[in-house]
Amino acid sequence: MKGDKAAISQLRGWDYRDHRGNAVKATTDSRCVVICEPGGTPIYSGVPGLQASLKKNGRVQFRDPETGRHICTDYGDRVIFRNTGDYDALKRDMIKVAPVLFSRSPTVAMAPEGNDEQFNTAFAKMVAWHNVNHRDEGEYQISRPDVDQVRVESEIRFSETMSQVSNSEPARNEPGSSWKPPSPL
Repeated sequence: MKGDKAAISQLRGWDYRDHRGNAVKATTDSRCVVICEPGGTPIYSGVPGLQASLKKNGRVQFRDPETGRHICTDYGDRVIFRNTGDYDALKRDMIKVAPVLFSRSPTVAMAPEGNDEQFNTAFAKMVAWHNVNHRDEGEYQISRPDVDQVRVESEIRFSETMSQVSNSEPARNEPGSSWKPPSPL
């Protein structure tokens, strides 16, 4: 396992050196790019709901095993996936990409590339939702202050919503106002 990680890292290093001008580094109308701190260890197996394929240059491509549709590509220093004008489709894709992004340590910096407001907001909300629902795994932050501010605001809203829901629902085994003690007869 350790040898595999070292081999992937070496392949990525060679590929980076050979393709420094790689054009697949920018968010466009058809592509979302999440910049990740270099040196992150890639995952290439055990991602729930995704089938991984390791390529000879070290990138890992993930597909939906049911449909065969390409979901994302992890280059180590960036993760790329499809962008559409449809916010709901973007959210569905981001839900599938989330295990790839959150497999990294919370100490690894990551941020959306570019100024696509819909993507940046969806990314911030995804990180916020993960932080609120997986506090035991550590808190992820976004290395872009403008987008991280949206994450912080979203975490506050999500936490408040969750506490309101949990406070408004009475516990199932607690007696209500109509409860009467059982009769000994």
